[in-house]
Amino acid sequence: MQNEEWNVSAVSLSPELVRLAQQKQARLDACLQAAENGNEAAITELGINYFYGINGVPEDPDAAFYWLSRTSPENAAGRCFLGACYVIGKGTKQDERTAAELFRDSAALGFPPAQYELGLCYEHGIGLERNMARAVELYALAAEQEDAQAQCALGNLYFTGNGVEQDRARAAELYTRAAEQGDVQALSCLAECYEAGCGVPCDLARAIALYDQAAALGDGYAHEEASRLRLLRNNRRRKWDFGNPEP
Repeated sequence: MQNEEWNVSAVSLSPELVRLAQQKQARLDACLQAAENGNEAAITELGINYFYGINGVPEDPDAAFYWLSRTSPENAAGRCFLGACYVIGKGTKQDERTAAELFRDSAALGFPPAQYELGLCYEHGIGLERNMARAVELYALAAEQEDAQAQCALGNLYFTGNGVEQDRARAAELYTRAAEQGDVQALSCLAECYEAGCGVPCDLARAIALYDQAAALGDGYAHEEASRLRLLRNNRRRKWDFGNPEP
């Protein structure tokens, strides 16, 4: 049987698909026009779209930096994403000091993601002097506003006792709040807590379920851990079946 050549012109799109495509393009055109006219919200949206490559535009570091650099100093989200450009060198030369300054400006405006990013800078000494007390303070501020990354980061500090008095129950509580928002790292961290009984009762079934959730979000490590725990659980069951229960 001979392969038939795919004829794109023969494809008939439904009126609904055509309408949706036209609406999406119209929104992009309107956003671009508004941004060019100086609309702050449109400038920010366009910069973020190019930063991630979402909402119908390709990822474009140069375009992301161009638009985000046009945001005003009072634009918390714009300042934060511009800082992200500098910290990773996206569309511009990497400059950790400038990144930290932008995160500081945005955090001062009460933007939780910037408070988290500035906390990272203080924890790891990125662009400024390391200061664990300040890192804890910033993580806590963002965590109170339900920033999942900050909750997980603060949980890590409580789990290890780094910068705070060790409190694994508190760590598990923070991991839980972040995991409920779908944070991949928090899901794996909470799974480890349930596996080892750290801060929560030991519960292999719960640990496996959490690893599965993280694996479904693309965490390869979590997939391996879920498989390992299933094997461990099955081996334990076989010991019971043969009348040789574990102590």
